Amino acid sequence: MAHNLKVFKYVELLNVEYFKDLNLYYIINYYSQINFNFKDTKLMKEFNF
Repeated sequence: MAHNLKVFKYVELLNVEYFKDLNLYYIINYYSQINFNFKDTKLMKEFNF
């Protein structure tokens, strides 16, 4: 678990978009500084319930 927490020191912005009209649809955007964990500075994950 400690390894996963190391990623958070690179966070610049964490944005959650919520779409009520689409039956609990969320998009989480993770923006980071350039680092050894990721090639891209933006990661996006979509959740639909």
